[in-house]
Amino acid sequence: MNQMAITKLVSVACLLTASTACAQGTETPKNTRVVKESTGTTVAVAMLPGILKEPVPVDKAIEDKAFAEAAQAAWAFVNKHYEPKTGLVHAQPDWAFPTLWDIGSSMGATYAARELGYISDAEFSDRTRRVLATLKTATLYDNVSFGRNYDAKTGSLVDDAGKPTMKGTGYSALDLGRLLIWLRIVANVDPSLTADAQAIVNRINVKRVIQKGYLHAEQILQPGKPASKYQEGRLGYEQYAAEGLALWGLQAREALRFNLHRKPATAMGIKVSADNRGLDRLTSEPFILHGMELGMSPEMQEVAMETLGAQAQRFLKTDKMTIASEDAIKLAPHYFYYYCVLCSGKEFVINVHSPGITLDEPRWVSTKASFAWHAIMPSKYTWQAVEYVRPALDAKSGWATGVFEKDHKSTETYTLNTAGVILEAAAYRKRGRPFIRQ
Repeated sequence: MNQMAITKLVSVACLLTASTACAQGTETPKNTRVVKESTGTTVAVAMLPGILKEPVPVDKAIEDKAFAEAAQAAWAFVNKHYEPKTGLVHAQPDWAFPTLWDIGSSMGATYAARELGYISDAEFSDRTRRVLATLKTATLYDNVSFGRNYDAKTGSLVDDAGKPTMKGTGYSALDLGRLLIWLRIVANVDPSLTADAQAIVNRINVKRVIQKGYLHAEQILQPGKPASKYQEGRLGYEQYAAEGLALWGLQAREALRFNLHRKPATAMGIKVSADNRGLDRLTSEPFILHGMELGMSPEMQEVAMETLGAQAQRFLKTDKMTIASEDAIKLAPHYFYYYCVLCSGKEFVINVHSPGITLDEPRWVSTKASFAWHAIMPSKYTWQAVEYVRPALDAKSGWATGVFEKDHKSTETYTLNTAGVILEAAAYRKRGRPFIRQ
């Protein structure tokens, strides 16, 4: 391996981990050897399609401008749909009922706005304190955890139709994990927020959420019927959420074990990883979020590289730009879709919330994942993805969730999650390291 290859390999490893040596700019053959011997990452990089090893084909100033303009449009969306009374943000322009995942995204957007200089430290603390005040008194589902949706205008727990309810429709441990990651990040930024953040964490019935070392969720599928209770999370998503709980001393020990249920698979001829329990969704989302917010373990770093590698390989084989993630799309009857690199053994299919349903459409290139992949693992391919999603930007509405593969037209679906992750990507790129160091 020549010196240029060594430098590039270490750069990729540094971008995806929270290495102190990397942050200090130490790029040596010794570091590369350690990565190879301890994680096999050298092998993973060697197996990536060539387009992921090619440098970004434009000057840094052009990248900077693209990210600045993207982040400004994303922040305009957040500001437009922000509710000062509760500190919450509408999930979509016509849907004022964010999930906990959305609330985490709104906190991430506010954090990024501070990092990017859009708001002052004081405004960051004020906005965040309003969110925490809402969560400290918000109605819980069955005194277990925060429910699935809240009204951004009032802070009230709502049902699937957006109507106020004292019961709720269940809770998601994955959504809870994302919220807890952001509670820790904001408390680290402003220690005066720590007591409120801890009070929110203390509301959770940990014995129901964590059982036998795994994350558990509940959902009422039919009014008047008992809730369905189940273990929640598969490879990638499971560890991301479990890390959120662990940041507050709540240990889902089995869920944290990245290799426990990991098994080898392939997608487009590229080695990837699946979950031996089935019903898994290998997609970009948990890896890009983990990389930006927490930093990745060596094992997760390797799987992230493979996951992006399979997407680049599909582009090379089909000439179809491929950045696969989860996104809301205003297409009946599901409205929310998972574009999978691998779903239960099937490569590059579309999944929905209901188990056992596999679709071939819609296919789209995810806006937020394009920016996030370029922030943590920049290459010629990820830059092409950032350029490809430009039609998703609307001057009035902000960034749509993506562009359709078949006609390169915008999904015309505008969400808080898309705005939040774009802002995170811009903040991460500015910092050059994860928001939490582990």
